[in-house]
Amino acid sequence: VSKTRLQPHLGGDPSSAEGVVSQRVLLYALEVSLRLLHPFMPFVTEAIWQRLPRGEAAAPSLMISLWTSEDSDSLHRDEEAEGWFARTCTLVSQIRNTRAEHNIAPKERVPLTFWCDDAIFKDSLQAECSSLAWLARSDAEKIEVNAFGGRGSAPEGVVRTVVTE
Repeated sequence: VSKTRLQPHLGGDPSSAEGVVSQRVLLYALEVSLRLLHPFMPFVTEAIWQRLPRGEAAAPSLMISLWTSEDSDSLHRDEEAEGWFARTCTLVSQIRNTRAEHNIAPKERVPLTFWCDDAIFKDSLQAECSSLAWLARSDAEKIEVNAFGGRGSAPEGVVRTVVTE
């Protein structure tokens, strides 16, 4: 998801608000990974740590930096974002499984149409079309997200699947 927000050729803008958030998340993940790897690879992790952008409060060396704890204020849980991410992962998995069941090659870009009964999830899908297209092997221009309008019959040649009810 961060890749599409940071790479201009994928429609991202590193200087946008989403790009800055993605950079911060990636930096946080790298810092935590370095702390975990440090006992096993101290010289390599310390060399990388020294080249990371750090704020005033950051330790000058990885060796003396604090480990994060579960009760730390730096760990913020966003239940809504976690729920959205779980639903999106389920959606992408279902798309990939359906493609495999119908022998659709991964390199073939197929159009996708979604019918959502949750307006917030619908808006989120529309906002993340480029990421979803990349993960589901489609084109962002070929993704259509609609409000749920009943259960009619699918047109000829269309594969239909229910992800969640």
